[in-house]
Amino acid sequence: MEIIPREDIFIKSGNVMAKGFLSLDDGSVEIDVGTTLVKETDDKDPDLAEQRQSLLEDGIIAEQDGVLQFVKPYTFYSKYSNSTALSAAASIIMYGNRSGWNTWTDETGKSLSENEKLRNRFSYMNSDEQEEYLAQMELIKGNSFDALNKTQYGRLVFWSKFHEALKKSGQFNPKKVGKHHYCDLPIGNVQSYISITLISTENYIGVSLYIPNNKDLFDKLYTHKDEIESAAKGISMEWMRMEGKKASRIFTRIDGLNIDNHDNYDSLVLQTIERAARIRDVFVPFISEALK
Repeated sequence: MEIIPREDIFIKSGNVMAKGFLSLDDGSVEIDVGTTLVKETDDKDPDLAEQRQSLLEDGIIAEQDGVLQFVKPYTFYSKYSNSTALSAAASIIMYGNRSGWNTWTDETGKSLSENEKLRNRFSYMNSDEQEEYLAQMELIKGNSFDALNKTQYGRLVFWSKFHEALKKSGQFNPKKVGKHHYCDLPIGNVQSYISITLISTENYIGVSLYIPNNKDLFDKLYTHKDEIESAAKGISMEWMRMEGKKASRIFTRIDGLNIDNHDNYDSLVLQTIERAARIRDVFVPFISEALK
């Protein structure tokens, strides 16, 4: 039986005591039984919450004597060759996005980022896709992920291009890059903003005027629906009062999003910025009048 070389790795932080094994073959991380996790946080990522729930339902993690811990061994795998699942594993354990290289330590207590042997073993830049990935990562401030699922990676590529194009356009202030499905752009008042959503399951981008908590504003805008739609020059709008909810939105869509194929992202990014700017320019005068 072939013995695959691996490195013992650890996290000791507050009440968290984690032990894992980093495979030197494929960068996977196996979590040892008894590893404890951060139980709750005020700033949990919805993607991490979903992954945690799956682990709970599968009986991989469970609460015992008030402590959340791994009750079965579990292996995290990287989506990319020559990369690792260190961050994916650390983020689940710490219940927040973490750089695995900085969070995990070796048996001497040194961060893996200081381990030259491991840094040399796992190079991210052995393919065009990973070079693009690292280029996008340079735009992320305060976060580092070396394993993302396909949807998160596609979002990251889109928002990175969006960030750069937004800077060049001068239309809005550049937004922080992330892996979530939405981005909000302020338009000069606290009652509404532009909401951009990437709906990968239906292959479109939503660009909306979002009103979080003011039905009266929506109703006043709706009285000018014909004028607004005429000024928008052909942009199809869906007026969504969303009965029973605090929020309302005026929704438009741009088709053609493919989270697996980024070839048209440059074009989609420009369309999205143009659409957001057009919605802002059309609506702001009506919003200003309505808020008087």
